[in-house]
Amino acid sequence: MNGLAPWAVLGEAWLALSLCWKRLLLGSLVLPPVGLVAFVLLMFDAGGPLWPWINLIPALPLMPLAFGPLFVAWRVLAGRPSGGEALVEGYQCFGALIATTATVGAATFIAFVAGACISSRLALALLGLRQPPSAGTPLGGAYSVAVLGVSGAAVALVLSCLGMAYMDIIDRHSGTVEALTTSWRVTRGHRFALSANGLVLGALFVVGTVACGVGLLVTIPMAALSLAVIYRRLLDEGVAQDTT
Repeated sequence: MNGLAPWAVLGEAWLALSLCWKRLLLGSLVLPPVGLVAFVLLMFDAGGPLWPWINLIPALPLMPLAFGPLFVAWRVLAGRPSGGEALVEGYQCFGALIATTATVGAATFIAFVAGACISSRLALALLGLRQPPSAGTPLGGAYSVAVLGVSGAAVALVLSCLGMAYMDIIDRHSGTVEALTTSWRVTRGHRFALSANGLVLGALFVVGTVACGVGLLVTIPMAALSLAVIYRRLLDEGVAQDTT
């Protein structure tokens, strides 16, 4: 589907950003301080066997704010009012966002571990080795890159299947099960294109961060708009298929 090509998605996202940059800039200003506060909370060493997991508890109330840019982007793209209330709309879907994040996080962790284990065993079998080669050697470096590459591909595949669940929650305030089911359905047949878009959006975040963090004021709304564009195009295609 050419409409999901990264350049097509970024082109529409850039057009929307140029037309509504003030509202989108407001949304992007929220995420960096929220992320900083959450990072400080997670890094605080409380000690004990439950650290750092116990640190997630005070950070949980900040999670809906982290989705603020997505709520603003979706409202902009849908032609709806997108004032300051959009930044806190996530609190109306608090439970669904937490449950979906836990589910997607568990799925990506399992995919990463499974990809690492399977690729490691295959690589060792092909090389005729019983133990991984030393990381300081060219063979060890190639082995590490191969294992990480397969693990990353497994994670990208999972995210391409389940990642649109967040947009469904933002759009319809769906529950977790309904949102994950919708994501699985609408992304079917487009997962490689979605993985390519994920790589591009990841690169955008890296560029924005490297630019002393100031670039995030552009890359955050661009990423949010890109996800909204992808979700709308997937829905449009699903509707068109249902009516034919």
